[in-house]
Amino acid sequence: MRKEVLRIGVGGAKKLVAAAAVALVLIAAACAKDGNATPKPAASAATVAASPEPEVLAMIGEEKVTLTDVRAAVGPELEQLEMKYLRQRHKLIENAMMKTVLDRILAAEAKKQGKGLDQLISDEAGGSVEPTAIEVQSWYNANPARVRGAPLAQIESQIVDLLRNEKRNAAAMKLEARLRKDHQVSLLLEPFRSELNNEGAPSVGPANAPVTLVEFSDFQCPYCQGYVSRLNMVKENYKDKVRIVYRQ
Repeated sequence: MRKEVLRIGVGGAKKLVAAAAVALVLIAAACAKDGNATPKPAASAATVAASPEPEVLAMIGEEKVTLTDVRAAVGPELEQLEMKYLRQRHKLIENAMMKTVLDRILAAEAKKQGKGLDQLISDEAGGSVEPTAIEVQSWYNANPARVRGAPLAQIESQIVDLLRNEKRNAAAMKLEARLRKDHQVSLLLEPFRSELNNEGAPSVGPANAPVTLVEFSDFQCPYCQGYVSRLNMVKENYKDKVRIVYRQ
C-alpha cells in the first residue's frame, strides 16, 4: 500500500494535544464552579452541502469552458484552499471530540466521588495546588534573569500564580490520563491526511515507492534551500523505498 505523506510541520502535535487537553480540563472545572457543568443540548444546525460544480462551467457560443480548464489555470491555488478547509474541518471535529470525551469522563468521576472538578484536580495534585513559601523562594533564587533584580516581596504574588498554574496543569494532565485509562477511552478518529494529485510534478525516486514525500518549497527561499541536505539524507538512507515530489 502506498502512502502519501504531506509535510505540514506536525512535530509538536503531541504537545499541542496535551496542552489542549489541559485547557479543556480547566475549562470544565471553571464551568462546574459556575454551576454550568451539565452540557445543554445544542440547537439543531442546518446541514450545509457544497454544490458540486458542473464539468462545463460556461459556454462561448459552441465552445465549452470546463472545470478542467479552470483547474489547469488555478489548480495549485484551489488545492491549497481545499486542503486548508479539510485540515480546519478535521481540527474542529478533533477538538469537539476531545472536549466531549473529557466532559463525560470528568462528569462521571465527579458523580462517582461526589466532588466538584476543582476538588478532583486538587486531589490529583496531592491535596492542594497552592505553592509553599519554600517553593516560591526556590523559584525566585533559581530565576535571577527572569526577576531582573526585583525584590521577592514585589513579585511574590506573580510567582505564586505561576507555580499554582503549573501545579494545576500538571494535575489536570495526570487526572485526564488516569480517567482515560479507567474509562477505557479509545480515540478512533484518524489523523488528518491529504491525498494529493502529483501528476506532472517534478520528482525523484521510483513511482511505485511505498512512501511518497511531498515537499512544498520555494526554490528561491534560503530556508527551503537549507532543507535540501535533509532531503538528500532521506534519498540516501531510503533509496528506492521513497519518492520525493517537489511542489510550489
